[in-house]
Amino acid sequence: MAIEHGFFSAFIENPADIEVLHSVTKQLSLKNYEVIEGGVKEAIELYQGKKSPDYLIIDISKSDLPVSDLSRLYEVCTPDVNIIEKKKKNEVSLYRDLSRLGIYEYLLSPLFPEILESLLKAMLSGKGKEAIKTKKTGKI
Repeated sequence: MAIEHGFFSAFIENPADIEVLHSVTKQLSLKNYEVIEGGVKEAIELYQGKKSPDYLIIDISKSDLPVSDLSRLYEVCTPDVNIIEKKKKNEVSLYRDLSRLGIYEYLLSPLFPEILESLLKAMLSGKGKEAIKTKKTGKI
């Protein structure tokens, strides 16, 4: 099943999660993406100088201030960007803050192929998050 509705970039810190992402994109026959080893700070640095893609997967595992870093990322990205966050542990208050910021989804590491596949299908086809009405301003 090929899904090609916009380019996406993934900034992932963990090599095992990078392998899962490559496996899932291969299974979905995705070709319009890039994987960069790094996290939110590398994404901010890259998109300060060029247009962001429509979709991002951002690893915030090594971020000391994930909400602040994500706010900065939203400031340099196009307003309609969809961002999936990845973190090592589940933090309900962080999830709520990130949801108010306008993230598409919050994943935990290690990535599970079935969950990532389902999420990528929904995100890249434009389905699954019609309920998000938060304007992505980069502010809580």
